[in-house]
Amino acid sequence: MEQQLQRFLEKMDEKINNVKDQFSIQVEDLTQKFTNSVTSTIEEKLTPLVEENLKLKKEVTTLKRKTYELERVVRKNNVILHGLEETEENNTQLMELVLNTLNEVGSNGKMENFDKWEISEVYRLGKRGSMKRRPILQPTSLSPRKPEHNKQQNYTPKPNTLPSRLVTVGVRDYHPPKQENSYHSYHNQFIDDDNYKDNALTTVQIASLNVLTLKTDDNLAELTNALRDIKWDILGLSEIRRDGEEILQRSDYLFYYKGEIPGRNGVGFLIKKHLIANVEEFIGISDRIALLNIKLPLYKDIWSVLQIYAPTEKADQETANKFYDDINETIIKYTHKNLIVMGDFNAQTGECQPGEETVLGPHTYGTKRSKNGEKLINLALGNNLTILNSKYKKKTKRKWTWVSPGGTYKNEIDFILTNKPKYFTDANVVNRFNFNTNHRMVRAELRIQKHKNPRPKYNPTKIKRTSQQYEDIVSNLAKKCVNYMKDTNKMEVQDKYNWIENSITSAIKTVREKEQKTKKFSSKTMNLLEERKELISSINSDSKRRRISELSKEINHSIRKDRKQSRMETIERHIIASGGIKKAHKELLNSKRWITKVRDAGGINKSRRVDIKTIATNYYKELYRQEHSELECELDPAVDTDSDIPCVLQREVEKAIETQSSDKAPGPDGIDNEILTKAKEVLAPIFTSLFNDILKTESIPEQWTKSHIILLYKKGDKHNIGNYRPINLMSNIYKTSAKPSTPYSTERSGRH
Repeated sequence: MEQQLQRFLEKMDEKINNVKDQFSIQVEDLTQKFTNSVTSTIEEKLTPLVEENLKLKKEVTTLKRKTYELERVVRKNNVILHGLEETEENNTQLMELVLNTLNEVGSNGKMENFDKWEISEVYRLGKRGSMKRRPILQPTSLSPRKPEHNKQQNYTPKPNTLPSRLVTVGVRDYHPPKQENSYHSYHNQFIDDDNYKDNALTTVQIASLNVLTLKTDDNLAELTNALRDIKWDILGLSEIRRDGEEILQRSDYLFYYKGEIPGRNGVGFLIKKHLIANVEEFIGISDRIALLNIKLPLYKDIWSVLQIYAPTEKADQETANKFYDDINETIIKYTHKNLIVMGDFNAQTGECQPGEETVLGPHTYGTKRSKNGEKLINLALGNNLTILNSKYKKKTKRKWTWVSPGGTYKNEIDFILTNKPKYFTDANVVNRFNFNTNHRMVRAELRIQKHKNPRPKYNPTKIKRTSQQYEDIVSNLAKKCVNYMKDTNKMEVQDKYNWIENSITSAIKTVREKEQKTKKFSSKTMNLLEERKELISSINSDSKRRRISELSKEINHSIRKDRKQSRMETIERHIIASGGIKKAHKELLNSKRWITKVRDAGGINKSRRVDIKTIATNYYKELYRQEHSELECELDPAVDTDSDIPCVLQREVEKAIETQSSDKAPGPDGIDNEILTKAKEVLAPIFTSLFNDILKTESIPEQWTKSHIILLYKKGDKHNIGNYRPINLMSNIYKTSAKPSTPYSTERSGRH
């Protein structure tokens, strides 16, 4: 009995232990589940808070950095104070002295007081007890401050006498800049003196525009008139619709275009006159792609500017793929280190996608990306190009570049891309451009820095002088040449000629003036242009768009009429003056054609300006080096060829000057025949003495061995250098000397 009871108790204990174990397991499971549930709930609630906290920390860090940069920019200017006695014992006293002085001066000029935090550092220049004088600099404000009184009243504190040492505030400046002299008033037309003294950065304005058509010169005249109101230096053009390939130089710009089908497509460039000399080459790839290689100021590497006109979305896939393949091939073959690709891409980029941050910025127009937009992004990714339109924040109404004919749809389809975005300071859309197109101009600002002492180029041959200006030139020249015999008595021929040439050119420059701008359009045309300009700048509506379209047609018709009237007046004026129209044709032909490309000896076309010059030089060197049969001629037996050549007479020089043709291009010295004719009485005796010295010494000035060679196209293949006729533009003084110096001329042979 006891044994049975014992076994029963053991079984009960075993069951109780099993129940306890199961209960413990269940409790652990429930605890784990509850813990996981609570933890996940807490994490779910806390995650947004943590992320927000991290975001706020980043923003605080960014704001601190920006605040530091702004304070650094505000404190970066130097202020040099003069006349402060050195009574301070420590830097704190020096700081108080400077603050009191600045606030005293500011109170006199009604300026806001300076705070201590605005001054980063204060110290004295030079060693203690030094008496060295330093240049006086006009104090500049530490931060932008506007006086409370009228802006027209400028307060300029008078500097005191120089102290033993100078006190500076701001960034250390051990060598303050020297005071620069003001430039000549003529120089001010080209350079801002204030910016120039500070060696300030300036920009080159590079723009692109779809003009819809420049098929006629009337359209081109309308475009150039509209460009007067905006800033631009290089303008890429799409849809020019001209056939062929030409480079035309006008008075204010250089015009290049490339077209293959009359009335369709076509691309090109307009280059402002101050950059014409920097052009390296134009390469016309097709009627949708053109390349400009140009050397911009202070950039060692050449800039390649690619202007394009892309197929529309409706074009077939093969055409679109070939277009982008041609762009990639052009970039590989012809472009340089610095690259710009711009034009009408007919593409919508939409918003930036992951992985596109290097090519597309956050400031885009619209969210939809088209097929052409996808191709554009791939082009940018493949060539490391950044779309500048998306880099700078602008208002939405200043982003779109194309509007549908009815004004319903607006898109951003014109872009400027570059592989050097750090060199650019801005990219924007020109909102109010007075030209007949439904595209808006896209313009980017490229940062450059001007040279310290540029000299503006002056071409005296491009200015039509008045009779009063000629009188002033002759008067100035007469004053300079009074002491010619005394000043040049012991000079060699070369030095005498230099003296004469410098005297003439300096007399011309003393009376130079701005080139008079001719009135291109009538008052009626200008009124129509002004009316359209006001409509473009106002709020769009259907009635205004219809009126703009009507005005554009009237403007085109009026410009055509004005140009015709101007041509007739020019022809009539020259017929009355000379009885012919040869000079009228020369005046109306107001452009010079450049050679687009020539073939070298190996049959390869070269388009770089340097290569074209080299090919032409080598061709004519080889041509003149060839042996030719000598022509024999018999001299008049009455002429004694062994006798001495008689001296040149003054009346011969006067006759030579009088018989020189007018309206002829001068040589490298820029001295035209009109100057020689007007100053005949002053120059004739001087030229007589000079020409006789040349005959005696048998040496000529170095300037007479140089000339400008102009190549004129005759006929045949334009890419063959042999189809061009060279013309030398030599010094007119040399031409004058050649007439009386011919020993066997009719007049001189009679004196033998």
